Amino acid sequence: IEKLQILFEKYTKISPSMIELEILETHALEEFSHIYKILQTCQNMGMKIALDDFGTGYSSLHYLKKFPLNIIKIDKSFVLDSLTQSSSLSIVDASLGLSRAFQCNVIAEGVESIEIGELLIQLGVSKAQGYAIAKPMDQKEVPAWMKSYKNHPKWLETKTLENENIAILYASVEHRNWFDKIERYFNKSEIELPTMNYKECYLGKWIDSDSSKIYKNKKEFKELKELHTDLHIIANKMLIQDSFDNDKFKELTKMREKILDKLQEIVV
Repeated sequence: IEKLQILFEKYTKISPSMIELEILETHALEEFSHIYKILQTCQNMGMKIALDDFGTGYSSLHYLKKFPLNIIKIDKSFVLDSLTQSSSLSIVDASLGLSRAFQCNVIAEGVESIEIGELLIQLGVSKAQGYAIAKPMDQKEVPAWMKSYKNHPKWLETKTLENENIAILYASVEHRNWFDKIERYFNKSEIELPTMNYKECYLGKWIDSDSSKIYKNKKEFKELKELHTDLHIIANKMLIQDSFDNDKFKELTKMREKILDKLQEIVV
């Protein structure tokens, strides 16, 4: 702290509010009282405190609510998996809830594709870092990058979903997961098949559930239901064949994309 104070006195153009200190969640509870005092002092000086790799440690909520935090950074392992694993999506969603409880901002780490960025915006995440935004660069390149950077057009078009529509995100994630397992099975890298019954998979159950009733009169929902049934029919036919049919798999892939598009269209 003394070193920081000396630096601020030396470099008067640098305000403490321009500095953000990050501490790993796994280290945050080590010598809690000592670390708490340091971070509290830094926060009182005007610096921001960020808890990094959130979700990877074993922090008690009892301690977290006492911590002098301004920012929670969701670990990239959950962000990267949020497109295909509903458990990771749940952790990201829960982290947003905790950030509101702690009155903190949230930054999602590991945004390495446009699709992940879209998903996070729909959840309500407005700040992120990752290769889809920028890769590491030399400090000399940063000013020019800051002047020229623009958000991806899809991110500008994407809106945060209302709570009643969040279930569609989970349906999309589980559908991607189902398809990935099918693809791995056909490529001989997966031994166990997911359920092949169109009424028993996650998306099928959601289509028939009470939570989807609000969409059932929409044209897009009816089209989604037909696409989903047809996709399962083609997938089952492929399983019956002795040899892999590349053309049918391409058709299956196109149907997967159409289903994901229909899920998005339903909430528009």
